[in-house]
Amino acid sequence: MIGDQVRAIGDKKEYLKTVRENIEALFGKDAQENAALDYQKGRKLGITGFPTLLYQQNDQYGIVSAGYRDYDFLEKIITRLIKNPAEIFEDVAK
Repeated sequence: MIGDQVRAIGDKKEYLKTVRENIEALFGKDAQENAALDYQKGRKLGITGFPTLLYQQNDQYGIVSAGYRDYDFLEKIITRLIKNPAEIFEDVAK
């Protein structure tokens, strides 16, 4: 599909320029810089893959799950967190 788009535009540089312009139009000119800052923040929080579900309480973050998890797994974890939100931070400290 991307190959078809590149051929339709004419060359790879023109295609990348078009992609960049579309991203800027959708997200603003600082989109690339903001994305880099988000990735940097993610690394500091211990995020190593996608998807990662975080829980935030005030200025603390905890990782609820990393990688694909089915609904039943996430429901159990979230239900536990609702009952005892501090539990996630206890697990991270261990």
